[in-house]
Amino acid sequence: EIEKLKQQIEDTKTKAPKGSERLAQGYDKIVLNYTCKSNDGSSYTSTHSWKGIIDTTWNDIFAQIAPLLISEINEQQIKVSLNKFAEKLGIESLKANKNGQGHKFETFVINEDDYQTIKVQLRALGLIVQSDKKRAVSDKGTYWTLTPYGDTIMNQLRAIKREEI
Repeated sequence: EIEKLKQQIEDTKTKAPKGSERLAQGYDKIVLNYTCKSNDGSSYTSTHSWKGIIDTTWNDIFAQIAPLLISEINEQQIKVSLNKFAEKLGIESLKANKNGQGHKFETFVINEDDYQTIKVQLRALGLIVQSDKKRAVSDKGTYWTLTPYGDTIMNQLRAIKREEI
């Protein structure tokens, strides 16, 4: 019985949840929508709004936020990280657009529906879990952390591998 329980604990670190093989994951593609603002330099009040999309993968999204989840973080911190990710991926295409040349782009925000989909998908894949750590009564935030399996996947994605000799 003890050996069986030890194996179950080990499985939670190395295996995806049952049924998750039917879900988009890993290097499967996902398209994220974002908005941002820019200033063309003509005046301080001359701001423009932009909408864009980025093509990425589930692994890229998870690799972006996973290190932050080692120590649990709240939803707002996850959103900030994903918005920086959108900026990193979206800014080059915006600058390459002839209408965007000379603009300073800022305030990237991933679509709220896309954010909610990311959160649900990462939960369904067994990578993150809502924290049940006790907090002050005044703290109404929702906090997230890695599962043991999520920690394993994060290490596979983010740890630097040494070169073959």
